[in-house]
Amino acid sequence: AIITLLIGTLSIYWGIFAAKDAAFVRVSLSQLKFPAIAMSIILAWILIQNLPLNIHGISNYFWEEAQQLLPDENIKSSISITPKASWLEFFKILTYVILFWLVLQISRSQNNANKILLSLSVSGTIYAIYGLIINVGGIEKVLWVDAAYKNSLSGTFINRNNYATYAGIILIISLALFLKKLLDNTSHLKRQEFYKTIIRRICTKSLPSLIIIFIIFSS
Repeated sequence: AIITLLIGTLSIYWGIFAAKDAAFVRVSLSQLKFPAIAMSIILAWILIQNLPLNIHGISNYFWEEAQQLLPDENIKSSISITPKASWLEFFKILTYVILFWLVLQISRSQNNANKILLSLSVSGTIYAIYGLIINVGGIEKVLWVDAAYKNSLSGTFINRNNYATYAGIILIISLALFLKKLLDNTSHLKRQEFYKTIIRRICTKSLPSLIIIFIIFSS
């Protein structure tokens, strides 16, 4: 709920600035026509499932049974058997869509894209270090919540598989930033000079960082 509120607030601020200055809209919706249509269909279908249709054959038959068992209750039937859960998923997906849209607009600038990738790499490294500390220390909690899996590294995630996926993504981002830094100012070099420069940089400057990255994210 907090993340949804935060992203919603950011989207409102972005919308205000975009209304005043069209330069904030770096990617138009027309460029994402087909993905936008597909996502709109998904969101519309979730909304339709939550409508109190009360139509026999369309609404979930469990609601009809509930109406028969509890005739004094004003029970509205819908396609969804759990409208609250459906609403939760609707806003969750909508939050992801808005976040994607904001990141897409912001990351069209190379400088902003580098900042986003660097912030992900730093935050992911902090998560990994935290996970290693509690795992080595034998602390079977995720922050203040009991860990679902004992003797498993899950960082700040409850599910270890989710954390493994996240750590893999962060490792790829970190390696990309590492290679970008390694290859800076090498485009003008000839092939032999290029290889010599790369080997020298790895041996003198980058090897310790590379080792640390692999140790943290492969644990």
